Amino acid sequence: MNAACIEYGPDELKLLDETIARHIPSCVTVLDDGLLINFANRAFLKFVSLSWPEVIGEHVSIVLPFSLLRAEKLLLSIIETLEMGGSRTLRGIGYSLHGTSRSANLYLRGLRGERNRVMMIIEDTTETNKLRHQLAHSQRINSIGELAAGAAHDFNNLIGSIIGYSSLLRKTAERDSDEPRVIDMISSAAESAANLSRQLLDMSSSRETPLRVISPAQVVKNTKELLVRTFDRSITIETSISPLTARVMGNETQLRQALLNICLNA
Repeated sequence: MNAACIEYGPDELKLLDETIARHIPSCVTVLDDGLLINFANRAFLKFVSLSWPEVIGEHVSIVLPFSLLRAEKLLLSIIETLEMGGSRTLRGIGYSLHGTSRSANLYLRGLRGERNRVMMIIEDTTETNKLRHQLAHSQRINSIGELAAGAAHDFNNLIGSIIGYSSLLRKTAERDSDEPRVIDMISSAAESAANLSRQLLDMSSSRETPLRVISPAQVVKNTKELLVRTFDRSITIETSISPLTARVMGNETQLRQALLNICLNA
């Protein structure tokens, strides 16, 4: 242990005001020209999971993770700041701490005096980056929903034309031929496509759907039909629905989305 009583000049005392440095959420530490730690605030001690006596006077390479010191040549930047003064900023540094991947911004500030020192501030950005990625993902999902809604509207128009023309053909079809059966098949396929389009519109809608009486059994059947059309044909979907399944007050769209999430995760 190389702990020693350290004297700071007036300018250094301004930078290291105890009431601020010790309690700010960012990690603050001061290194001397031998790369020994002279000061560490509470956030820094928590960051390295060490106590004050275990940190003060120790070499920075013993206290900080090696993956952080070598990232973006941090150790070289510390030495350059000690020798040349000034300040340096290192953003988006990736490193490993206690077996987990993390990221941080680092700020170095040279402290001039009888012995040169450097103040280092570590701002952990791991959680901030996660939130930023989640927001970006949410925005992409919203964009996909808007695109699906637009495509579903256009799809509905085409389906409406198919159903309308099928009705006209049914009126002129010869009863003793296969035409009525073929027309019914076309109409049935179009109705199924219209139902699929309505489900896409429901799922892409951001408005709150009011509660109403729904049949969970029918929702399961409709969801299965949707999944059968979208899943790989090598996947078999089996359902077991009790004939005694009751009707309930609920949100059909949210129930369908929950079932879809369960199946997609499976």
